[in-house]
Amino acid sequence: ETEGEDESNPLLGEQRHVQLRVLDNEVEYNEALINERESEINEIEQGIVELNEIFRDLGTIVTEQQSLLDNIERNTQEVASNVHAASEELHTASEYQRRSNKTKCCILMFAVIFLIVMLLIALS
Repeated sequence: ETEGEDESNPLLGEQRHVQLRVLDNEVEYNEALINERESEINEIEQGIVELNEIFRDLGTIVTEQQSLLDNIERNTQEVASNVHAASEELHTASEYQRRSNKTKCCILMFAVIFLIVMLLIALS
């Protein structure tokens, strides 16, 4: 009966066609929105993948830098140890030098006294 009513009343048929066109337009608009959002979601996903790669690279760099820092720390500790040992060696050398100078001074004084004694014996 509704078909008969549509055919008998052209205004109702035209209204239905308009409603169908409006619905088709809404469906097309919604599909366009869905496609646009899907595209944006894909872009966000790609951005997240790139960000993940960046963080992986950063992790690799940090790991490499850590080994370099460990080497620097180890070298610094070795230098500190070597400087301490060198300081002790210099102190020891200074003590030997002081003793050597003291010994030389004593020998020189003994030689001078010996020469004075020999001169006194020779003059007497």
